[in-house]
Amino acid sequence: MRETEEMEAVVDAALAGNDSAVEAALERNPGVARGSIYAAAALADAESAFAVLRKDPSLADQPTGRRAWTPLLYVCSSRFHRGRHEDEIPELSANLRSPDGQRDTIPGARHDSLVDLRRDASASIM
Repeated sequence: MRETEEMEAVVDAALAGNDSAVEAALERNPGVARGSIYAAAALADAESAFAVLRKDPSLADQPTGRRAWTPLLYVCSSRFHRGRHEDEIPELSANLRSPDGQRDTIPGARHDSLVDLRRDASASIM
């Protein structure tokens, strides 16, 4: 597979939330996102993204890749590792306290609704 095709396949997998395909590609070629702002953005690879932007800062808001999206759109649309921490959201939000030490700064708020909201929002993007 050519480098460009491999990069597109990894970006496609990241956008689809196919973590196992992304991770397999990264095992075969750990530097697949290097040199490509949109691949780095889709994989949330900050190190690679900043390396590319140091060479050419104008790429930060230029449409790129097969989709002709800006890097921000790739970051926002990527589903790579999207659900990794969803199970922690209720626990984290339950531990939030207001400045006076009280739990639930919004009376009656259901913490598990945060998980449902994020899952619904993620699904509506694709």
